[in-house]
Amino acid sequence: APTASPVAETAAGGKAVVADAARRPNPEPKKVHITDTPITLANWHKHVSWLNVTLIIAIPIYGLVQAYWVPLHLKTALWAVVYYFMTGLGITAGYHRLWAHCSYSATLPLKIYLAAV
Repeated sequence: APTASPVAETAAGGKAVVADAARRPNPEPKKVHITDTPITLANWHKHVSWLNVTLIIAIPIYGLVQAYWVPLHLKTALWAVVYYFMTGLGITAGYHRLWAHCSYSATLPLKIYLAAV
């Protein structure tokens, strides 16, 4: 005859504890993720990645402030132009086309280069 005990016999003669569903507390209801809520005037600030906003604003401002104290040399200007195009390539060909869309496959050295620039 079946028993109401949460302990059951195993095939080897030992005892195993059977989970009793009636004794478990009810789990908390699932909370709605922020991306599943509509953006309103009352909650728009919860949808913003404040770290990204801070970095995107602070880094160029820091560069503009430092440009006041650093003299511009021809080598520095040329490096700025070259590096501008290198970073554009890294963002467009690397992060966007290679990793976001997987539109082509790249060798490991190219992946490292695109991630670095």
